[in-house]
Amino acid sequence: MRLRFNPRRATTLSVLAAIALFCAAPAGATTNPRLEWKTISTEHFDIHFHEGEEWTGEQAAKIAEEIYGPITAVYHYEPKRCHIILIDTEDYSNGAAFYYDDKIEIWATNLEFNLRGTTVWLRNVITHEYTHIVSIQAAMKMPKPIPALYFQAIGFEREKRPDVINGYPNMIVSYPITGTVVPGWWAEGVAQVQSPSMRNDCWDTHRDMILRASLVDNTMLTYDEMGYLGHRSIDNERVYDHGFGLVRYIEATYGDDAIREINHHLGDWNRLTFDGACKKVTGKSGRDVYNDWRAALKRRFDAELVPVYKNPREGAVVCDGGYMTLGPAFSPDGKTVAFLSNKGSDYAGTDLYTAARDGSDLKEIESGVSSRPFYSHDGKYLVYAKHEKADIYNSRLSDLFTYEIATKKETRLSHKLRAAEPSWSPDDAHLVFVLNGDGTHRLGIMDRDGKNFRVLYAAEKGTQFYAPQFYPDGSRILFGVFTTGTRDLASIAADGTDFRYELRTDNDERDARFAPGGRVVFASDRSGIFNIYSLDLATREVSQLTNVVGGAFMPDPSTDGAVVYAQFTGKGYRVSRLDATAEPVSELTADAYAVRAAEEFDECRALKSRPEALPHDEVMTEDVGANGAVTNTPAAGIEETEAAATSDSTAANIDMSAAPDSIGTLPRGGATA
Repeated sequence: MRLRFNPRRATTLSVLAAIALFCAAPAGATTNPRLEWKTISTEHFDIHFHEGEEWTGEQAAKIAEEIYGPITAVYHYEPKRCHIILIDTEDYSNGAAFYYDDKIEIWATNLEFNLRGTTVWLRNVITHEYTHIVSIQAAMKMPKPIPALYFQAIGFEREKRPDVINGYPNMIVSYPITGTVVPGWWAEGVAQVQSPSMRNDCWDTHRDMILRASLVDNTMLTYDEMGYLGHRSIDNERVYDHGFGLVRYIEATYGDDAIREINHHLGDWNRLTFDGACKKVTGKSGRDVYNDWRAALKRRFDAELVPVYKNPREGAVVCDGGYMTLGPAFSPDGKTVAFLSNKGSDYAGTDLYTAARDGSDLKEIESGVSSRPFYSHDGKYLVYAKHEKADIYNSRLSDLFTYEIATKKETRLSHKLRAAEPSWSPDDAHLVFVLNGDGTHRLGIMDRDGKNFRVLYAAEKGTQFYAPQFYPDGSRILFGVFTTGTRDLASIAADGTDFRYELRTDNDERDARFAPGGRVVFASDRSGIFNIYSLDLATREVSQLTNVVGGAFMPDPSTDGAVVYAQFTGKGYRVSRLDATAEPVSELTADAYAVRAAEEFDECRALKSRPEALPHDEVMTEDVGANGAVTNTPAAGIEETEAAATSDSTAANIDMSAAPDSIGTLPRGGATA
């Protein structure tokens, strides 16, 4: 609407209401309209889910009501009824909050992102996205139908002709007043801090790793750069990471009410930037608080990194061509390394490469490879997974492929199986892998040509499995497992029975691989920094092999004892090689290793160690015949023994000889060093 105060004057004041449309970046797919949808209505939410994700829908309804009171109490604000839409039509993980529409969209697949730690996905993402809804609406200056206003002044040329009222416009000045003043780091930070009484995310060793490496390597985002999500992928993640860290600092320094008070003042009409609201509460501008936080981080990291600087152990760089260069695997002869890299890309999608062990002779093998490659024991093939288009709606599902090295021929083994992380049996006759669906993982097995697929092992709903690998003699399968707490190592017999935990402590154990000389190498964050460790199966002694500033993951050993691994630095992931001649950083007994040494993460440890309410129904495995029919047979579920469930510090002294064929069963619990 244009308000003309004087038709003869050169300027006219215009007051226009602008309607802003908020939308999240799509995953690239359109949901299948033929799906049958169901709704669970609770007191404050409508949970919409489609066929095949009934468990996810039930869990989401329960979680949403549990978090409603604690989150709304923080901001003294209750939104209108919220709709949560759950999607499980592709192997993709994300969440989005449409805060002008009171809607949340969530993908059921657990987020397994190499820049994030592992949490109970639904609890974390629902709390995160609903905190967006509550906090941003609570900070709005105007009702949701009017997200912004702007005042506009327009100047016109003087017109001398009597039949023309105004001349041609020659000046325009617009002054916008947005309804929300919420920088990216604040929005994501408060959504991850969540509520003091209902926190389903925590500052873990992955978060600390990104911040520590960024500070040391001088790649931290500036205060201005933290304000928006328009960077390449790793810097977008730093917005989340740095925002989480800075909001935690504000809460710890200025009190639990500081978040609510700052958020409240963002809704003041005279607050057009974050700085004014921050200064109203803390007495300092946002930039000054950022500088204080950065100085405090430097003091902390300088002190914590003294042992690393005194005795570093990184090895030689094999490839650092992209910030997501990871998942290395030696060829059987130890001369070549296969790995994934986003070399040349601003985004995290990876291609398959090979290089000589010294990094020379780099070759791109296949594009779009999404899970870690492994050589067959005869050295003739690589096996991996890729996300392929599954329907006309552009959904993408993970399937298995082999690549014959001599002929450079790729062969697809599965179609719409939702399978990933494959590895070979000792005789190269079979493949074991992880299956995804309804927020839950299972273990599958098939012949090397893709035939005779069957589900080998399934556990309680919500369980996540990682990187299965056959024992060298083929008798058992070793893999990572997560229900709640941190990741652990477990195994089953090759026929899918006899589940048992193999390495279960308060530390995060992951990425295990069998090594020559009766050892297993794996990654652990026992010190607060992920490093590579080696477990001697005979003596149960644990050796720390790397000592890095950032983090070390995904080890793979060669026959001569060298280890390649993914090393995180301030520039992202790169592949490094530690030769067998490198002396261990330290030697630990099994009991000493089980004691967590990372005091900085006690709060996170308490959160992750909280018992999770998961169903304990009879577990079933599924046999899929040639005609596609599925028959169910009972299988062993995940059962926690009395010793494994013990949280008393004396539990670290269990008799290791009681399980001589295990790789080192350790209890969860124990005192913090």
